[in-house]
Amino acid sequence: MGEKLLAPALWKMGVDRLDYMVLTHPHPDHMQGLNFVAANFTVGEFWEGGSYPGSKEFMELMAILKRREIPVRRINSESAPIEMGEARIEPLAPFPGKPSDSAAGFYATNDESLVFRLVLGQFAALFTGDIGGEIEARLAEHPEHLRCTILKVPHHGSRYSSSIPFLKATAPKIAVVSAGYGNSFHLPSQETVEKLQTLGIRLYRTDVDGTVQAVCDGEHENAVIIRTSGHFR
Repeated sequence: MGEKLLAPALWKMGVDRLDYMVLTHPHPDHMQGLNFVAANFTVGEFWEGGSYPGSKEFMELMAILKRREIPVRRINSESAPIEMGEARIEPLAPFPGKPSDSAAGFYATNDESLVFRLVLGQFAALFTGDIGGEIEARLAEHPEHLRCTILKVPHHGSRYSSSIPFLKATAPKIAVVSAGYGNSFHLPSQETVEKLQTLGIRLYRTDVDGTVQAVCDGEHENAVIIRTSGHFR
């Protein structure tokens, strides 16, 4: 994934340095590719969210980061906002005090996903990892922290995420689902797609739209240009 897809795409865009490499949680569909990139790009800092079980791939990534002396920062809901020029990262989850372990299972790691809002002027994008309904409900208790122009839909559009209260709390104009073309999980679920349509949220999905790129000026909340590669339409 990293060698054949991610790295060539970055090189084509002229990118050979990543100021920040962010892992929401160490499931294969989110982590594949990072090992190659970490080993072959200059990386300023690595971010992770929870206290994760040590899979083989995750331990390999940690070894690469250590060998290349890349700083590792653990971020959770108690972390202070991080300023990046005119942009600001606002960490929202995971919530500390309930680390996952091998007995907690696959879905507990989903709920330790790193969730953050990227704010630039009047524009905001909310990145949600693979959180489920329980974490959504906790976040929705403070909708003032969730408002966004663009929502990265939780858990690839699974029917176990994207509750109506959460979608109303985030109030996005645009939603993006990351899902593989013809994936065996049939994501995004029709239930989630219908919720987004009911609320009038414009949906883009990588399984039918290809690569989705958002361009904004930061001065106007809704002044966003969406570009897609359109491979699958």
